Amino acid sequence: MVAAGSSVPMRVPGSRWGLLPKAASWLLVAFFAIRYTGGLYAWVTENRLEQPAYTVVRRLGHGVELRRYEAYNVAEATMKASLKEAASGGFRLCAGYLFGKNVPRERAGFLRPPPPEDVPGETMDMTAPVRQALAPSRGARTGKVS
Repeated sequence: MVAAGSSVPMRVPGSRWGLLPKAASWLLVAFFAIRYTGGLYAWVTENRLEQPAYTVVRRLGHGVELRRYEAYNVAEATMKASLKEAASGGFRLCAGYLFGKNVPRERAGFLRPPPPEDVPGETMDMTAPVRQALAPSRGARTGKVS
């Protein structure tokens, strides 16, 4: 709003329109700061996870590598149940093995479960570092991948 005969804008008392762009800017900055901080945290966490040792056999380009992995231990439980029941029950059996509910009562290191596959008869697999000794567990089958 401009006063009659003047080129100077007139401030309307109680108007908050001057604060809106500032608040929107701060909200936008806060949003991107939180978004990128969360992404950075996820990236750092992912890169700290333990991974099986491997050698690169050949690089195919575009970031694709053929790898030869050293042997590592696997604990798996096969459940004759629906996917939901099998995932829950199989996870509990494998987690029990990894957290020391096995015969020698030794806690196994934990990597992460592999991505799920759509196959009939559900199997829950988990891997552990190769330095862990295999020991039988109730309902879970263990083996070494070579």
